[in-house]
Amino acid sequence: MWGLLGFISGALALGLLPQLPNGGVLLLLLLLGGGLLRYKPGGVPVSSLGYFTAWLLIGIALVGWRAHSLLERQLPEGLDGQAFALQGWVRGLPQFDGRAWRFTVEAEQLIGPDGPLTGLGQLQLSFYLKPKQKLQFQPGQLIKAQLRLRRPRGFANPGGFDYQAFLLSRGIGARGYIQQLHSLETQQPPSWRWRLGQAVDSKPLLMGRFIRGLLLGDRSGLGPDDWALLGQTGTGHLLAISGLHIGLVAGLGFYLGLLLGHILQLWLGLGVAA
Repeated sequence: MWGLLGFISGALALGLLPQLPNGGVLLLLLLLGGGLLRYKPGGVPVSSLGYFTAWLLIGIALVGWRAHSLLERQLPEGLDGQAFALQGWVRGLPQFDGRAWRFTVEAEQLIGPDGPLTGLGQLQLSFYLKPKQKLQFQPGQLIKAQLRLRRPRGFANPGGFDYQAFLLSRGIGARGYIQQLHSLETQQPPSWRWRLGQAVDSKPLLMGRFIRGLLLGDRSGLGPDDWALLGQTGTGHLLAISGLHIGLVAGLGFYLGLLLGHILQLWLGLGVAA
């Protein structure tokens, strides 16, 4: 327990620092933490305080390395606002607001003004439809396009929502919009989340947008009136966490049912053999 508390405290303490420690400092903290765990003078076990301190240092080191890894996957500052040629795969659940599509892309090839760019996280892109243009994005499509990218950024208001950290936590290294779409081909089967969402949309359900939110965590169909109603009734948290809970329970039920099915099949087989 002391080790877990120490690791969590280290992760939280890192967020209070004005800047991330460099790699050398993080390596030193990791070695010090590991040394404290192994140091047993006279064969005496490590004390609770020793465990806490060791895992505090290890937590700072490991979370710090993870933070550096995420920051290194951002679009370089010198390429902020530049044009790129993209070939990549549409991922996640593309959302349409009546005017533009918004989706994430896993870049297979990204060429900028200085040549190919590698090691970048996923891209969050927008595509604005032209008048009378019919187009649908879905997971598994191979997209080729000309686009303009910017680094993840957010407001620095104290106590406000950190949009940059939100994007980085989801592995998004750049945001942008498509200037010219060259091709869009479906080459991989859509994800199960997309297929389930399409199945919900195909049914004449009065509360289909709420069902999508609960099942898939997709709240794009909810309007201001819906959110106002959820706020007034104190049920907004249901859409925030219940979708995940439903998925966990469904997965647990599936595997329990599978296990019971195998047991029943074995029992019936033994009964027939007898």
